[in-house]
Amino acid sequence: MDSWYEKWFNSPEYISVYKHRNSAEAEKLVDLILAKINPPPVSKVIDLACGYGRHSISFAERGFDVTGIDISKTLIEIAKADSFSKNLNIDFINQDLSTLEISNKYFIALNLFTSFGYYKEDEKNFNIFSIANGQLINGGYFVFDFLNSGYVRSNLESNSTEIFNDIKIEQHREIADDVVHKTIILTKGSVIKKYDEYVKLYNPEILSTEIVKRGFKIIGLYGDYNGSSFNIEESQRFLIICQKAF
Repeated sequence: MDSWYEKWFNSPEYISVYKHRNSAEAEKLVDLILAKINPPPVSKVIDLACGYGRHSISFAERGFDVTGIDISKTLIEIAKADSFSKNLNIDFINQDLSTLEISNKYFIALNLFTSFGYYKEDEKNFNIFSIANGQLINGGYFVFDFLNSGYVRSNLESNSTEIFNDIKIEQHREIADDVVHKTIILTKGSVIKKYDEYVKLYNPEILSTEIVKRGFKIIGLYGDYNGSSFNIEESQRFLIICQKAF
């Protein structure tokens, strides 16, 4: 049986729900990353859990050699079509990240837009840090973008409803046992579809500790895509830039 994330991320409705996560937002984040890292031209970049390729495409448009990996065949096909329409040569691969072999060849590894915390087991979630480390050259950089758990706990919107392309999108959210559970109900005419999302929340201190344990040195921590200083209560994002130490 498919996991909840395979079912949801492979659905054609996924992009409708996350339409606000667009290329403009991706470019803002990429601008910040490049300003903080300043990588050499044509550096190799791997986008771990790349989704439909927003960040991969932005890096490729700036001349970087990009590989994007995602478990969703649907999202990878969208990413390929989009990059092809822009005449970009990006290597998009439909693969489970846990099966990636160590390559030690990339200058930057990315895990962006809350592509983390989908497993019940902590070690399986934290393994993404080891996977990222194994893809990087010595001195390479890892960028991790996740929810700020403190902000989410204080500001979670329990229910929301909107209409997009004649689809009614209802979202119901709750936190139980340190997991944000979102139920998504999509209604178009007489057709109703229901999906689930589960994201495990982690204290920023725990995330930082686990990242360092897996061979990284933290060089920057930010609370949004503008590069604002991280604040445990007010920042919406936990955006951390690290360098491979071993």
